[in-house]
Amino acid sequence: MPPPPLSASLVNGASIGLPSLLPFGPGLAFARTEGGKTELLQLGGPNRPISGDDNVRSVVHEYGGAAAGTLSFRGDDALVWTAFPSRRLSAAAFKDGKWKELGPIALSGAPDVEVLRFADFASSPAHPDTIFCVCEDHTKDTPSEVVNTLVAIKISQASPSSPLQGAITTIASGSDFYSYPAVTDDGSEISFVSWEHPYMPWDVTTISSLPLLPPTVPADCPSPPADAAPTVRASQQSNLMPAYAASPANDLYFISDSSRDLYTLHKSSPSSPTVSAPLPNQPPSFDYSAPGMGWSLGARSFCIAGGKLAALYGCVESGTVGLQAFDLEKPEEAPKTATQADLGCTAISNPCAVDGTLYYVSSSHSSPTEISSVQLPDLSSPPATALATLDASDELLSTYAPSFTAPDHIKFKGPSGDVHAYYYAPAGPAPPSPPPLLVKAHGGPTSATSVAWRLDIQYWCARGFAVLDVDYSGSCGYGREYRNRLLGRWGVADLQDVIAGAAHCVGGGLADGKRVAIDGGSAGGYTTLCALAFQGEAGPFTAGCSKYGIADLMALYDDTHKFESRYMDRLIGELPAMADVYKARCPINFVDNFNCPILLQQGDEDKVVPPNQAELMFEATTKKDIDSILIVYEGEQHGFRAKENVIHALETEYEFYCKAWKVEPVEPEKHGLKLGEKIVVQKKGE
Repeated sequence: MPPPPLSASLVNGASIGLPSLLPFGPGLAFARTEGGKTELLQLGGPNRPISGDDNVRSVVHEYGGAAAGTLSFRGDDALVWTAFPSRRLSAAAFKDGKWKELGPIALSGAPDVEVLRFADFASSPAHPDTIFCVCEDHTKDTPSEVVNTLVAIKISQASPSSPLQGAITTIASGSDFYSYPAVTDDGSEISFVSWEHPYMPWDVTTISSLPLLPPTVPADCPSPPADAAPTVRASQQSNLMPAYAASPANDLYFISDSSRDLYTLHKSSPSSPTVSAPLPNQPPSFDYSAPGMGWSLGARSFCIAGGKLAALYGCVESGTVGLQAFDLEKPEEAPKTATQADLGCTAISNPCAVDGTLYYVSSSHSSPTEISSVQLPDLSSPPATALATLDASDELLSTYAPSFTAPDHIKFKGPSGDVHAYYYAPAGPAPPSPPPLLVKAHGGPTSATSVAWRLDIQYWCARGFAVLDVDYSGSCGYGREYRNRLLGRWGVADLQDVIAGAAHCVGGGLADGKRVAIDGGSAGGYTTLCALAFQGEAGPFTAGCSKYGIADLMALYDDTHKFESRYMDRLIGELPAMADVYKARCPINFVDNFNCPILLQQGDEDKVVPPNQAELMFEATTKKDIDSILIVYEGEQHGFRAKENVIHALETEYEFYCKAWKVEPVEPEKHGLKLGEKIVVQKKGE
């Protein structure tokens, strides 16, 4: 007898994230996220979190990332992190083989810590007890008045029993945004990325360097000389991820799309800091960007250790990934390469080197997220799994995973050119007729989908759905030209591509044309709403689910946060000059065009896409007698994190499609949805 379909609770229970790997002295620490909480742990150490009861999470740019860093404290290896929702900094030190919590850090000469946010930490052995990071000041909490700077925080402690103190010195200010601080091992220089409105980090950034003075007294922070002017290493294109190599001395490496359409690895040297060149022997179809780059602070695709640069790549033509090791002292030699087949995974991220071992996060459609490793520099030995992070349900791995559907990288024609996507066939025996299809539109919009351990997709395949996960025009990972297709055409190019993808599947016999749904979150929710509003009578979609999606662009322009407050200037145009275009692309203005049921899911504390967006759409569709449901999750922000809400959102979406298409679900209904209702899901315990 076949097992029951993969449950939403199994999906959520195995959805464990590894947002960062952190090398410290003798070992490796890592961040582990489960059920909305992130903890710091030691690889091979006890299960007790280094971070205690803290939820290690940053909300710089609202999306956060890079919420922890390493440094030396009184000669011991230490970790510093920022906690949520308090936003305070805390630390722990590794001494005599054990971690000791040092407690929160009291910041001197700073405003109330609740208005300061920190992320993207860097350090140097030459400046012990000092952590460099991005600081975002919300003293005036409106997008135009939020202030971003790059700072150094010198940590001190009067006695072993005294609380930690932190003295803040501003390293760089005046730009709208900062990220990726990097400090030389000898402590003489800091480099960083900055950019200005209306650009985003994948548009135009500048990598600059500043000299650092050593502290004059123990309590001082290292700081730039008073008359120091930054040396501009790279600008005009997207330049990200600066990192120094100690040998050759203080060469700076980074990725840039200045030399060709895709991101490549570049180098500048102290002798000619304003001149950079791509590393040789980079295949023309390889892109060296990182998943989540630009959205999540600290996302990196390469690391440097012992004269070697280990880089992760994605091959645009094949949709595969791999690893390369470049010899920085012999740049003319071709890098060692481990392909996707060699590594046995389909998704890799977060490279990190410790004593000649390269660690990275890996997964595939049938293997969960884990920390894997290879030996530098040759990459030739089989990768050794260092840690599986699934608290393995043998039932999941032995009963379900063998039948999971592998993603098939496909390209189809859209009005803007070839479009990349991944098609997942229904699990189990082939159905007697074409299956229902769920088209997925990722968020961003300048982001990309993932072919990692995607139990959220396998959930649908187990219920007889085919899934088309579309990297529509504007997605990253396919080069600047592909990203720029969306400039001025958001709500048009992405819409055309998801419609073309659905038509490709229906026309090829891969999907039932009467049962085609679309869903997406955030910007993907906007694409979903646009698809339902503007597909026309002959459009393919017969149901849809918008998760915290945008219904009114004009309202979003006024309500969103600093990071994205000028994003639409390039995606659509500047206001007020382009007001008519905004109105023409607002789904809320074209509710009369809707002709199929729609589900809306929204967090009530969302600052990126405020809840009034979903409320307005629900009111308008129900007034028109369209079969709609609005589900509001109390306590959730941009995206759902609480375990019970993730489960509820997945189960109700499935039940909704069954009701919309008047088909029997493959399992008993759990929520008894009624079309036309608004549901408020309270926070757990309330």
